[in-house]
Order: sequence, then C-alpha cells, then structure tokens
Amino acid sequence: MLQSIINRGVKDYHDAEQRRQINLLNMSSAVSFIVTSFFLISNIAQQNWLPVISNCLLITFNVSIFFINRLKYYTVSIYALLILMSVYFIVNAIFLHNNLQYGIFLIMVFTILLLNNKAGRITMLAFEIVLFITFVILQTSVTSLIAPIPVYKTCLGAFAFLFIFACMLEYFKARLSQYHESLAIANKQLKESNRIKERMLSILSHDFYGPVGNLITSIDMLDEHVFSPEDFHNTSAKLKMQLRVLNNSMKDVVQWSKMKMQGDADDRVTIDLCSMIDEISLLLETPLREKGLQLKNGLPRGTTAYANKDDVTLIFRNLFSNAIKFSNANGSIFIQAEKTLGTIRISIKDEGTGMASSVLYALRNEQHNFLTTPGTAKEKGTGLGLMLVREFVQKNKGELSIASEQGKGSIFSVLLPCEV
Repeated sequence: MLQSIINRGVKDYHDAEQRRQINLLNMSSAVSFIVTSFFLISNIAQQNWLPVISNCLLITFNVSIFFINRLKYYTVSIYALLILMSVYFIVNAIFLHNNLQYGIFLIMVFTILLLNNKAGRITMLAFEIVLFITFVILQTSVTSLIAPIPVYKTCLGAFAFLFIFACMLEYFKARLSQYHESLAIANKQLKESNRIKERMLSILSHDFYGPVGNLITSIDMLDEHVFSPEDFHNTSAKLKMQLRVLNNSMKDVVQWSKMKMQGDADDRVTIDLCSMIDEISLLLETPLREKGLQLKNGLPRGTTAYANKDDVTLIFRNLFSNAIKFSNANGSIFIQAEKTLGTIRISIKDEGTGMASSVLYALRNEQHNFLTTPGTAKEKGTGLGLMLVREFVQKNKGELSIASEQGKGSIFSVLLPCEV
C-alpha cells in the first residue's frame, strides 16, 4: 500500500527525474495528511475553529499534491505549490503563533530536492528566506488570534516536521543505494558483454580468415597450375570442413546479433520439434556420413515446444554438430524426449570421448564461455556454439543441463516450455 501511495501518478512517459519528484511529493503529502488530520480532529473537539480552517487548508494542499502530476504544466504546478505552502506556513506562524515557521525550512529542503533549474531554485530560496525574515520582524508586534498553543501540540508539530524530513532523507538514501547497486550490476554486465564481444570478434576474425584465405590460395594455385585437379580434390575435403564451420559460425552470429537488436521481445510460438530435427539432420547429412554415424531419433511424432523457431534451430544444430564432432567413427547419436506438465526435455546423447570432470565443472558453472577442443577427426570450432546455446535457451525460458563421462560420451539436455 505504501508503494502504491508513493508511486501514485507515476506514468510510463515520466522520466527518472519526474518519478523522483512525484515520489517525494506523494510521500511528504501522505505524512503531512496524517499529522494534520490528527490536529484537525483535536481542534474540532476543542472547538478551535480558526485552527480548524487552517488545518483544512493544509489538508487541501496535501490532497492537491496527489493530482498535481496530472497537470500539463508540471513544473509550474510545483512552483505554485512551493509558494503557497511557504506563504501558508509564515501567515500561520505570524497570526496564530503556532510554530509553523519551522515549516519554511522543510519547504527549503523541498525546493532544493524538487527544482533542477538553478535560477529558479535560487529565486525560490531567496523568496522563502525573505518570508522567514518577515516573520522574525512581525512575530512580536502581531497579537495571536487564538489562545496559546499547548506544549504537546508544539512538540507534535516539531516532531511532524522532523519526521517528514527524516523520511525524505531515508527515502533518498535508499534510492541512492539502489541506484549505485543497479549501476554496479549494469557496469558488470557491460564489462562482461564487451569482453564477450571482443573475444567473439577475435575468434571470428581468426577463424573466418583461415578458411577463406585457404580457399583463395587453393583456387589461385589451381588457376596458376601449381595444383593439379587431383591435388585440389585431395585438399577440398579439408576446405569443406573449414567452410562448414565458417558457415555455421556465420549463422550463429547473425542469429545472436538479431536477438541483441530485438531485445526481450517475446516471439515464441508452438513449433514441431520432429520436423525441425529432420531438417537439421538433412543439413548435417554430410558430416554424419563422413564419420559413419547413425542418428537414432526417438522423438514421438507431434512433439512440440513453445519457443522461437530460429533460436531452437540454432540450439539443436549446435548440439548435433557438437555430438558429431566428439563422436567416434561408426558410432551412434541418440535423440530422446521426456515430456512433463508444461515442459519438454530433449536429450542428445553421443558415444564419443566425453569430458574430463574439470571441463564439465567449468561448463556447468559457465566459467568458460569460449571453450573449444578439437574433435575426434581433428575438427576445429570457434568456441561460440555452447555459449550461444546457453544464451538462447535462457532467452526461451528453458534450461540446459550437461552430463558426461570421459571415454563414454556426453548427454546435453534442453528443457523448454510446451503447451499442456
């Protein structure tokens, strides 16, 4: 409830500074409303009608604060409120001798916190100081219009001013602490993002240059008859492997860049995982055939997930490529599905080299974003694949789990949402 009062009138189109101003106005007006209501009830019970009128006027100011942010001329409204409240406090202090002159110090604090314009702030502070000097000059010459204020009311009034001031300081201290925390988190994320981008650029520039450079060199040598067609044919297998890695990396980077540009847009749909995996199998038919691997698809027909199709294609293409890379020749790769209420778990199991416990620990704890190891046929990778898989799984509100035993193979499991 407290947060709803403090944030009353805050809209999406308000910037951070306007939100701060609205929060401050709402908080101070809520505290003032409670204290003034107590005095109002007390004065009505004692039939002190002039203070009752004064209390009603202050409550009107308090209520008006909740609506001030709805006005088109927001800054003008703040100036008007500060002027009216300053005049109200000084007039009450002069004619009622009720110690409201101390409220002028609270208004000065408001002036400093609310007004960003330096000239306007100095002008308002000068105006408030003149009012206070006026009070000092007139306080002894003007007779009070009411009976002397009881000591308990004087103490309560002083307590109210101090309490509002303390609340403002505490609130802004908390806001400043939150700001520093969010800034530290943003700084850390920015540094990590920059580190990843720099590392990615370094890897891509190196790995893109190699295959393309080798291809150009081979074609030049073929054109200049340094290579015979037979020599070029023997070299082409290695070039094809390098270009395949390059092609997959380009697809990954394009998809990753697209995700970063779109931000957190929720573009998930229901996708047919069986059809998708069939398409990926066709794309990977050549490396599967070259290693003599069998892909054993255990997914029941009609298996679906609720995710972005391009993201899931990238996820499984990388996981299949990884399984092929670390599988021994003439082995098998198994695909299995396990459905629970609202989720589907797809597991890709290979019978390859597996991973050492230290490598598995690093992958599970995301301690190595660009881990790359040569495959069983000396295949190279960029180290981007698993990092992107993890990021795209998280984007689609899923989970990635890894199990592996050195010499026996690995299991990569992806848990994704699905329709019940």
